[in-house]
Amino acid sequence: VGTLSADGILITQEFHDVAREYVDAIMGHIKSSGVNPFLLHIEDRVSLDHLLPKWYGTPDAHMWDTALNELHVWDAKFGHTPVDPFEHWQMIIYAMGAIRNLGEKDIHLRVKRIVLHVIQPRSFHSGGTHRQWSFPIDQLGHYEQLLREALTDVTGDSPSCTVGPQCKNCTARAHCDTLKAECYAGMDMI
Repeated sequence: VGTLSADGILITQEFHDVAREYVDAIMGHIKSSGVNPFLLHIEDRVSLDHLLPKWYGTPDAHMWDTALNELHVWDAKFGHTPVDPFEHWQMIIYAMGAIRNLGEKDIHLRVKRIVLHVIQPRSFHSGGTHRQWSFPIDQLGHYEQLLREALTDVTGDSPSCTVGPQCKNCTARAHCDTLKAECYAGMDMI
């Protein structure tokens, strides 16, 4: 507290407390399940080359819970806007990479469920600060098919672009002609 992080962010007491809650949630799962804590991967890059060349992701944390045959993916969110783990594409994609990166032969046959955790202490949500959603491993193929279809579209010669909630945090929104046209259309209505 009172120092700068490696990337120059001031560590305040609030920031420390939020990070502590995130660590406590993960360690609580490890202790309750009895899983070897060395199976926990923190900020380890997962390859997504099987979906798109040179593509990767960096989950905040993930681990294969060998006791429950579950793959857990944790995401720390520090904002106030609630983030729902239900069909959270970023985390689903991380799970796709983590399954492949675990490297165990036939691990996809041994992992039965995928559990996505969002730890968000600064969002006041009826579900609390630690929310989770899980689905059977069999559904991962369905999500991968949807993702492959979307990747084919966005990497094609004329990708479709649709304005929606995804635009809120998009880093390219300042240069997006589709979003700009939608905003101008709204202004014309006024």
